[in-house]
Amino acid sequence: MQRLLKAARFKVDARIEGVDYQQPRGLIRSQVAGLLTGEWIAKNQNLIITGPMGCGKTYLACAIDHHARHFGYSVRYYRTPRLFESLTISHGDGSFLKLINQLTKAELLIIDDWDWRRYRNVSEMTY
Repeated sequence: MQRLLKAARFKVDARIEGVDYQQPRGLIRSQVAGLLTGEWIAKNQNLIITGPMGCGKTYLACAIDHHARHFGYSVRYYRTPRLFESLTISHGDGSFLKLINQLTKAELLIIDDWDWRRYRNVSEMTY
């Protein structure tokens, strides 16, 4: 477990216990508690965390990542720029299918920093 958590190289050291429900960001303790069961991961459901910059989306994503790994789920965490860079490089060096297989094998794939204004030309990229 320690090896998996160390290999994750979290952007922030986030724990579910550290989520602050006092701030007015619309987090509902019972909804977050429902996410912690992992049932939604087992059912192959998706989770989209939205909100203004600085409201704690990355912290919450990293806390869910950490929690899921702790309970044995395989997780891949990418920030969008790094994911696009990895996809582009792997397409060029012939390892694209290997990367896609790694992504699809993960029980939980977290893509953070998904700013559509910044990536509006993504549809023009071909793989």
